[in-house]
Amino acid sequence: MSSEKSFSPSFRSLFSYFVRRQSVGGFLIPFKHGQQQQLADAQVNISFLIGLDWTIPQKWQQVREQENVLKTLKNAAKEGVFGDIVSSTSDLRTQLTIVENRAERLRVNVAEFKVLPEYRELEKEASDLTRQISQLTVS
Repeated sequence: MSSEKSFSPSFRSLFSYFVRRQSVGGFLIPFKHGQQQQLADAQVNISFLIGLDWTIPQKWQQVREQENVLKTLKNAAKEGVFGDIVSSTSDLRTQLTIVENRAERLRVNVAEFKVLPEYRELEKEASDLTRQISQLTVS
């Protein structure tokens, strides 16, 4: 997107209105110093030269550029370019539900200080081994 300095009046673009080249169509359109000149550049320069607020056409150009980016993104979305990156809405909702359920279980476990089930099995095995060792040493 454009920065604030884009499409601002410059000496070079303003001077071109006073010294036009016929070979690039400088006299064909009164508001442009050449046929290839962009609309925003012409609007900003003419506004500046006749004493109007040139920042208004500059901001309009920024809006035009944002619209072009949105159109490009919409077209890319329609063509399925984002299919590999972003899943469908239903897939995202499903993933969200699964993650929310897992997060809730983890919150409950943390609140109740529950130990992981794998650790309980190891704890039970360790207790059994300790009991067997103590029985063997007593005997």
